[in-house]
Amino acid sequence: MNFAAAQDGMGPAAYARSAPDAFRPRAFETRADRVARMKKFLLAVASVVLGTASVQAADLAAHYTKAPMMAPAYNWTGFYVGGNVGGQWGSSDPSTSTVFSPTGYFAASSVPAINTVGAQGSTAPA
Repeated sequence: MNFAAAQDGMGPAAYARSAPDAFRPRAFETRADRVARMKKFLLAVASVVLGTASVQAADLAAHYTKAPMMAPAYNWTGFYVGGNVGGQWGSSDPSTSTVFSPTGYFAASSVPAINTVGAQGSTAPA
């Protein structure tokens, strides 16, 4: 910087004249400047377009593959035999103070049994 010019009373104009060309604002733009700016712009647009193409490719569906063969349904037709046996026991205390007879509620021991036999068929072809 030209400090001597600033001290001579020339003011900020001395600083403007002593600034390097890179920092000095230009009153006009050359053709080379416009070409360089256009190249930067086109490079930015091309990078955005090429970057989004790979992102859109990730959203595409995978190639169709044939589904595996369906497993046959289980066939419940046929003959069956079943049974159920259980037991119960109880006791009664005649000294309880209820309105009704306690022996009716607290029954003695018993063994119930249920037997089932049957067949199940299907009318549709298997």
